[in-house]
Amino acid sequence: MVGLESKFNRGARAHSRLDIAMAQIIIDPESRALAEQPALVKATRKSRARFPAGCVEATPTEQEACLRAQECRGWQAAIVYGPSASSEGQKLYYLVRWLDCAE
Repeated sequence: MVGLESKFNRGARAHSRLDIAMAQIIIDPESRALAEQPALVKATRKSRARFPAGCVEATPTEQEACLRAQECRGWQAAIVYGPSASSEGQKLYYLVRWLDCAE
């Protein structure tokens, strides 16, 4: 049981380092391919910092993202940055912040 606990703790520390690294996204204001935009994100948990393009649907406004997130179970409203190509050839969006859609 001790081995399992230490393995879990290592994973928690690695996850914390990932959160810190992802929070420091470099945004290029002159980029025409990458943009900060409101979107719907299919997310089962809010602890992830990046999402494949298939889990992100851009919306024209933050208000529309919030309205659609309330209608669609499993989708969250967010501001994302991307799409960016990963080292594996996938298109990724990076989470800038979750939108607070509470009325």
